[in-house]
Amino acid sequence: MDLSREHFFTDKLTDINKIRIPQIEMPINIRVYWFQFHDCLYDTTTLYFKEHTHTFHEVHFILCGNMTYEIEGETLETSEGQFLMIPANIKHKQIRCSDDFAKFSLSFEITSTPEQPLSQIMFENFSHSSVLCGIISEEMIISFHSIRTQLIQSRPIAPLIIGNDIFSIVCSLYYAIRSNTEHYIANIADDNDTDSRYLLAKKFIKDNIFIKLKTEDVANYVHLSAKQLNRIFFNHKGMSVFSYITDQKCNFAKELITSTELSLREISDKLGFSDEFYFNKFFTKKTGITPLKFRKINGKLLKNKEKEEQ
Repeated sequence: MDLSREHFFTDKLTDINKIRIPQIEMPINIRVYWFQFHDCLYDTTTLYFKEHTHTFHEVHFILCGNMTYEIEGETLETSEGQFLMIPANIKHKQIRCSDDFAKFSLSFEITSTPEQPLSQIMFENFSHSSVLCGIISEEMIISFHSIRTQLIQSRPIAPLIIGNDIFSIVCSLYYAIRSNTEHYIANIADDNDTDSRYLLAKKFIKDNIFIKLKTEDVANYVHLSAKQLNRIFFNHKGMSVFSYITDQKCNFAKELITSTELSLREISDKLGFSDEFYFNKFFTKKTGITPLKFRKINGKLLKNKEKEEQ
């Protein structure tokens, strides 16, 4: 189906800005804050804002032209036929667009209740989602045409029908999130946790345990702020990203100390410490004993275990 100006655009599209969409309660509880249409050919006053955040999700569907966004300090280009989903609490602003730019924008939140398991599932997926730029699907386009028809006909029942179309659009976004998540966790699907950002962060830490890692390094890798990533780690592990890094580094140090003949200086270098003194200080603080004493105690235990197995 066509979304071009010639076949889709009508003056009636701006009427959507005046309609209050009723809350969707079954089978998924969706509160729609607004569904609006913006066309740069006629009005640019609503296209630009200072950097801001929302407590709800915001999605822009690019119908014509292109728009450049700044999201958490990073520049992102979008163009005709794409959608951009900005999750709650993400700083963003629109900085420039083409002269023919036009879009639908949808702002909503999903609430979770024990009586509605589908709502719970969607709530968790949207809550854990990151910024997502994707292609407007055929299902979304069908919903847009249905909304256009309701606006042209101007019937009293239009808000309810448009609400159903928005429900369909949100479901399409949900499947886009799921598809994106499955793509990223394909190689680590045996992990019991389902947050793709958490899984990616853990894998990044594991793969880079030999270097001096900071929370910001991991956060940048999964395209989140350090604050956001720390919140995710507290939810999953009950600790900060830095604490998790130091725990993993300490565990790997124990393995190297007890199962290899590397000197403490070599282990210190291998784990990214500036010198052996800081490695000793780090290890003693984490375990309560020095690396040398740990090797003497656990090295003997390892040798005794090997003898028993023989």
